[in-house]
Amino acid sequence: MSAQLRFGAAAVDITPSKPAYLAGYYYDRLSTDTHDRLFARALAVADDHATVALCVADIISFPPETVALTRQRVQERCGLPPEQLILSAIHTHTAPDPDREAEYMAALPDRLAEAVTQAVAALGPRPLRVGRATETTLQYIRRFRMRDGSVRTNPGIGNPDIVVPIGAVDPTVSVLLAGDQGAVAGGLVHFGLHCDTVGGTELSADWTAYLRQAVGEGLGRQVDLLTPIGTCGDVNHWNVFRNVSLRGFAETERIGRGIAAAALVAAGNAALVEPGRVAGARRSVTLGVRVPTPDELTAAQALLATPPPDGIDFTMDRVIAGRQVIAAAVGPTCTVDVTALVFGNVALVGIPAEYFTALGRQIKNRSPFPHTLVITLANGNVGYVGERHNYEEGGYETTSAPSCPGSGEAIADTAVELLRSLA
Repeated sequence: MSAQLRFGAAAVDITPSKPAYLAGYYYDRLSTDTHDRLFARALAVADDHATVALCVADIISFPPETVALTRQRVQERCGLPPEQLILSAIHTHTAPDPDREAEYMAALPDRLAEAVTQAVAALGPRPLRVGRATETTLQYIRRFRMRDGSVRTNPGIGNPDIVVPIGAVDPTVSVLLAGDQGAVAGGLVHFGLHCDTVGGTELSADWTAYLRQAVGEGLGRQVDLLTPIGTCGDVNHWNVFRNVSLRGFAETERIGRGIAAAALVAAGNAALVEPGRVAGARRSVTLGVRVPTPDELTAAQALLATPPPDGIDFTMDRVIAGRQVIAAAVGPTCTVDVTALVFGNVALVGIPAEYFTALGRQIKNRSPFPHTLVITLANGNVGYVGERHNYEEGGYETTSAPSCPGSGEAIADTAVELLRSLA
């Protein structure tokens, strides 16, 4: 029974102690202040036979070495094997850059492992409730068919050459809460939207910070809420058909509170998690990589050695060059992990990519678990991954993607196989 499940939650501060280069853009930004502190938050769910854990960190993504070291330390400290753990990043663009902040990243595995260890230590019998609602005013597909037949990402507010968006958002807001209605001990809110709504140079967990604040206000108490990010590789908060503000903390607060309002509706209609076992499993998937020719690599390296144009975030030739350099370093194939954690009628699926919404919807529709939450940037990041036809269309996401067409479908098939095996 859900009441027999045990639940624990914890939060560990991972805010850098000194200014840090920020991640997510094609130009340098050094942090100037801390708007809201960064955390690694973890939850654990257990029955008499197994424990599973989810750790969500306020960073942009996990390099492979961070995942490996964290898994090792979690297993050493609390006996949790890698197949029973998902490490997920919220993909905030106002957190330290993993490629520039070596000292910060070296200390991160200990902090992540500490959050998981504390969550496992806090396990206690608490009823678990799960619910969902919809939020239809904050997400927008960011890929568009243009009048000339091309596909462009973020083509600009009011661009008259836009014909139609390509794809559809997933407006589902899912909520898991532990504890009685008046004494929530923790949980999560899951939604698919890029954490890139604020910009600037202040450290921040973006809209997730405002979401936690607003949900706490609605519940009457602040609780440890994880915010794993759903599938949104082709989604952001830009409505190109309205000339409104797209950046800044006022916009970020509006978005966070909007998602929180839907989360509180989901909490109000949440039902007890149905009986079922606690288990985890993972499986490796080998993906093809778009390796450049020697001449292409030489040209790419030469282009990236020159400074970018003043005042421009990026140009598509630099995006292609960046992909070619990364792909050459990776090799003709790469291996990624897909992880699934289940408890009762709830499943968490960890995908190591900025995964397109349609692919996440495929996993949910094929899953035997009625509450299936597809979590992105989990246990690593292979970059953007779309459907096979998206690679032919172009646009920023698939132009920058090192993986080959078909990678998205291979990951989805693997996820569904895992879920069926756990059912």
